[in-house]
Amino acid sequence: LRKYLDERGYDVCYTREPGGSPIGEKIRELLLDPANREMTALTEAYLYAAQRAQHVSEVIRPALKAGRLVLGDRYVYASAAFQGGGRQLGVERVMALNEAAVQGVMPDATLLFRLAGSQSIQRAFGGHKLAIKLVVRVI
Repeated sequence: LRKYLDERGYDVCYTREPGGSPIGEKIRELLLDPANREMTALTEAYLYAAQRAQHVSEVIRPALKAGRLVLGDRYVYASAAFQGGGRQLGVERVMALNEAAVQGVMPDATLLFRLAGSQSIQRAFGGHKLAIKLVVRVI
């Protein structure tokens, strides 16, 4: 998708979560550090929301105000899946927690890419710190 948009000359802000801003990258280090395995699910959810608040304020909102498209790797729905479902905090609870963080900035479209198991494993061990990908389909 990035290549497609670039080739057609769109002005796009590409970003990712967790991270996306200098403070967000520091929070990313905390979240993905294997030494922090005992982090509670609620602490994890708050850290994701905190990096997201900074991300929206510092990166996403300014890009949108400048008329740019924003293409992000993960956002609120990733927290709904991982912390809400996977960490069993509840989707409604995680979405409520993120309301203040995103300040109404929600995507116009969310794309879900399904990968074959072999592709997921290749991505997971090809230099990425995060080894597990969860695909959730909300109906």
